[in-house]
Amino acid sequence: MKKLFKATSLLIFSSFTYAEVSTITGEEKGWVDSLLEFFGSSDEVDVSEGMDWGVLPGPFSNPEQGFGIGVAAVGLYAPQGTDSGNQLSTLTISGYASSEGTYGIGVDNTTFLNQNTWKLGLMLAYRKLRVIIGV
Repeated sequence: MKKLFKATSLLIFSSFTYAEVSTITGEEKGWVDSLLEFFGSSDEVDVSEGMDWGVLPGPFSNPEQGFGIGVAAVGLYAPQGTDSGNQLSTLTISGYASSEGTYGIGVDNTTFLNQNTWKLGLMLAYRKLRVIIGV
């Protein structure tokens, strides 16, 4: 029954996934472009109000964890302002959960300071995995 559920789920989600090269402009956007814009997609980064956020969800399937969904939220920011000569710093918050009961959350931060002389990194993660021992 589990294999049937996994195969059916994979078939359903793979039917919604495809690559698209967009030459459409203006108001002729398709549903994929509209969905990506809803999650924060844009051609430009605007850090004038602190952070420019984008969210990316994604399904996955593998033998150890079964079927699941993961989500990553990425924030771009400029701690010393956009005119400081630094590249944009990032804050990523991510998580996933699977049909086998595994899950994980993570936070990753990379900050650039003093015209990229200093690069500060921080990574925190927690995950619960199912351990199988035996032959």
